[in-house]
Formats: sequence, structure tokens, C-alpha cells
Amino acid sequence: MGERLHIPGRIREIVAEPNWYDKLGRIRGGMMVGSLAARNVAEVTNLSGGVADRAKKLLLRVFTELLEDDAVALGQTGPNWDAERQPVDTVVVHHTGREERMGLAQLNALHLLNLYVPKYRNPGADIEVIGGTPVYSGHADNSGRQVFYGYHWLVREDGSREHLLPDEAIGWHAGNWDVNTRSVAVCFDGDFEQGGQPSGEALASAADLIASDYSQVESARVLGHGAIVQTACPGGSFDVWGAELRALVEASRS
Repeated sequence: MGERLHIPGRIREIVAEPNWYDKLGRIRGGMMVGSLAARNVAEVTNLSGGVADRAKKLLLRVFTELLEDDAVALGQTGPNWDAERQPVDTVVVHHTGREERMGLAQLNALHLLNLYVPKYRNPGADIEVIGGTPVYSGHADNSGRQVFYGYHWLVREDGSREHLLPDEAIGWHAGNWDVNTRSVAVCFDGDFEQGGQPSGEALASAADLIASDYSQVESARVLGHGAIVQTACPGGSFDVWGAELRALVEASRS
């Protein structure tokens, strides 16, 4: 991740509060980001994209470091989000949308900000359960540290796989809670939005995983994220390489 950022003390004070996510808007768009950027001129200069895109990237780096420092107030207990888990009948395919290799610490921070924070800021019917309480996933990595991954599996371009969530956990990945409850998420590490596709090694590895670990899932239920909600994920050519993936699954089962 390079040199550590100079994170203003005020940001550290805010994220130590139980309801820090309610103040995230000010961190994103106000003087906090300006102060942060002023202290990290070199890092900001090296970020691509417009002002808003740079701010998001900088904020992601901030939270990656804060989580690694255990500086963010997180819930030690909370709702059992996995209570509604159903038998798995669907595999939803994603891509990270990043040209560079996605680090797990970065992915964890990204999904905290993009998946869990919106729910805790706008809890809807769950307001009495989580209103004002620290963010809680109920999921942990092998070291016991709480994690916020939305994917169950991350497949690298060399075909190696990383198991992020156990099958009994609901991944917050599809943008549809019903689909979340009965699916596993398999994410390819790469950016295929403008075309291209995962490497042959990655496709073969994912097909072997689906065929062996999720034999109950019909190949027709291996769906791109865009089949669930309107999104560019997992890329504009998924109709082509998704068919290849399903064919490889069938071949692995025969």
C-alpha cells in the first residue's frame, strides 16, 4: 500500500465513536477531506480520476489503514445477519473492477464503506435494532478479526483462490437480499468492464470450485451480477466468458 498516510487526529476521534458512520458525509465531502489531502499531497497527486474519484480512493486508503490499526469502533455483538441463510442454489459472479491486484485489507475496507455503512446509516425497518450502534458483520477471518467481505471467494488471475466467507455466511454482494440469502459470490480479481475476460487459469479454477463445492447449483444458475441488478459488474463481455465458465463447469462434472 506504500507509505502510510498522515491521518488527522480529528478523523481518528470520529471513527472511534460508535456512530462514526453518521458523520461519514462530512469526512467525504467537507473540510476533513481537504485537511487529509493537504497532509498527503504526494499520495493525492498519484491518484487518477476526477476530484470525487480521488476523494473516494483517498478515503479507501484511510479506512484500510484505520481498520488495520483497529482504530474504527466496531460492534462486538449485533444482529445475526446470517439467520436467514437458505440452501445455496445460485452462484453470482463479480469482478473487483480494479486493474491492480486487490489486497484483502483494501477489499475489506471497501465493503465496509460500500455495503455495511449504507445499511447502518439508513437501517429502515431495522432502526430499532441497529440505530446508532457500531457496525457489526458477525463474520471473522482466520485470526478472529471482524471482516466485512461481500464475496465468498476471490479468484486471482493465476488461478489461486482465497476463501473469504464460509458458505453459511450471507455475503452482502448481489444488491438483492433474497438472492444474497441463497447464493455464494465468486469474484474475479480484475477489471473487465471495458471488455476482456479472466485468464484461462482463473476460469478453470472457478469452474472447478463451482463444480466440486456447489454441485447442487445448476450451471444455468451461474449468473453475472448484472443479471440481478443493473450494474456493469462483472464486465461487458460476460455473456461470452460467462458461457465459457458454465461450459467448463459442465465439463468438470461430466
